[in-house]
Amino acid sequence: MWRVVIIEDEDLLREGLKTCFDWERMGFQIVGDADNGRKALELVKEQEPDVVFTDIKMPFMDGITMTEKLKERYPEIKVVIISGYDEFEFARRALKAGVSEYILKPLNLKQLEELLKKLGRELMEKEERLREWDRLCEIEVSSRTSIRQNLLERLLLRKVPAEELKLKSPAVCQELSGFYYVIGIIDRWDYSMLSVDCDYLEMMEQDGRFEEVVRQYISEADPVDVLRENNCERLLCIRAEDEKECRERRERLKVRLAGCRDAGMECVFSHVCRGIEGLYSAYVYARGLRKKQYARSLEEVLKEEAAVDTKIQYMNYNADKLFYEIRSGTKEQVEKEVERFKEELNREKIFSHMHLVLIISNLYFSLTKLPQEIGGDISDILGEPMEHYHRMLLCSGREEMLAYLTKICLTVNDYFIGAGEGRTKGILKRITDYMKEHYGNEELSMKDVAKQAYISVSYMGIILKKETGKTFIEYLTEIRIEQARRYLTETELKNYEIAIKCGYSNPAYFSTVFKGVTGRSPSAYRKESKG
Repeated sequence: MWRVVIIEDEDLLREGLKTCFDWERMGFQIVGDADNGRKALELVKEQEPDVVFTDIKMPFMDGITMTEKLKERYPEIKVVIISGYDEFEFARRALKAGVSEYILKPLNLKQLEELLKKLGRELMEKEERLREWDRLCEIEVSSRTSIRQNLLERLLLRKVPAEELKLKSPAVCQELSGFYYVIGIIDRWDYSMLSVDCDYLEMMEQDGRFEEVVRQYISEADPVDVLRENNCERLLCIRAEDEKECRERRERLKVRLAGCRDAGMECVFSHVCRGIEGLYSAYVYARGLRKKQYARSLEEVLKEEAAVDTKIQYMNYNADKLFYEIRSGTKEQVEKEVERFKEELNREKIFSHMHLVLIISNLYFSLTKLPQEIGGDISDILGEPMEHYHRMLLCSGREEMLAYLTKICLTVNDYFIGAGEGRTKGILKRITDYMKEHYGNEELSMKDVAKQAYISVSYMGIILKKETGKTFIEYLTEIRIEQARRYLTETELKNYEIAIKCGYSNPAYFSTVFKGVTGRSPSAYRKESKG
């Protein structure tokens, strides 16, 4: 069973999460829970869980700060943030902190089951890798290089404590403890730090080509061990008997690797440490530098607004056909062209998350300019376009991100279709239908109605004024008074009951409004209508 800890300050939610789901059926066991981040750290130290579920907003210490502290001490733990805050800043901070998943409340059972399946697969893969390394380390290795690399891999990649290795391999550890070390991390700048959906064999081929390039920059005379942790990423372990020499070797390698930027690679290096005891802390430091570097690159992408250009940058795809179908095609034609775009992504082997972000960003901002061609504004169609942009880029999977893009394409397509087929009348019908269905809600607002009509509040006000000559309040009042007339003539409901049904909690105010519209009080109107 995989061990789980739940951190949630609301008792009801915490108990609900513990009891509403058959955790053991999915191979998980809840070993503890806490109501704040401070208690959580002690609980994790005591229980050593595999997975931590946590909220963001909690007393004493928020979920993201707690995650950062957990990752410093227990980098292997998977952290899942369950948040009620659908905001880009929270998700960005969570990504930087090293969370495995960021999901929004309310969490349904199917979503939880799919999440646990994914976590279970990842944990099983990790366990299998550990077992494999243990089996390999039991084999007698005659090569000195192999023995050293085997130990470094266990120390850095498998997080085996130096003290444990000293007990198992005292002679090797004694020899390696006399060196000074620097840890470097080199990877493709555009390769994903998140999981994306792509072909395994293609990734392996790409990874093999990556290692060939890396080794071209490393001299055979350099005492540098190259270790593989992830696809298109390598750890560079530099060693020297003297601290100054270790630092100089680091600088020489930096100079040589400066040229790797032209090959789309980035490299960071740690401080100098002594002995195998300091190696893992040097690795953690380098990993932190690389994550910050990647986050800055992503932030720069999120700030960009690409100019309108049908030749999509970062990929050999011409969006003329897609934009043509959005302007004048049917829903089916738009969906078909989006599928062709997806096929082009696969054909060009776009595996990287960053690469996909660049392509989607360029396409999205070009797409948002299309309504201007017929005097429209994207804000009237989508609301706040940057909000949709951030939500799209925060989608955890490749298919989810592309599905969001498809939804935007279809929404803009609806706008163009409506512009030629009584678009305004169609929107007015959605507004009217919703208001007639919810006129009894005293709190009914323009924002509520505009959301249901898929337009902005300001655009809704323009449509109402243009098509009815009335403001939102005037139009809502007309609907409510019309319904009140029907109740007065067709039912025996009392005036105060009719007032409440029509969205007026104050019967006196209802009577005032009714008389202002009809010229008669509700009682007089009923008496006159029943003659």
